[in-house]
Amino acid sequence: GQVRSRLIDKTPIGASFSEVLAFCAKSNLKCFQSFNAGYLNQDTGQEVGTSSIWATIEEHRYAPFLRTNTSAYWGFGADGRLIDIWIWRTTDGP
Repeated sequence: GQVRSRLIDKTPIGASFSEVLAFCAKSNLKCFQSFNAGYLNQDTGQEVGTSSIWATIEEHRYAPFLRTNTSAYWGFGADGRLIDIWIWRTTDGP
């Protein structure tokens, strides 16, 4: 999708863990990290990578009780290099 393409432009496959963290800081994203676990791609059920970074990149409120979040997950191989990015959209409501 479009969000994933934009992120790959900014944090290309093969980027280092620290380069993605620098992108988070520059973009004012509150990024979380795990040095010993990849992320679980909810679409495929597969764990991606051996370490990961994740952040909410967009949040929209449509009504008092309806919110849509777009989160990005960066997965890194054992060499500390980016191997994939996954975008997860969720909607919370009553």
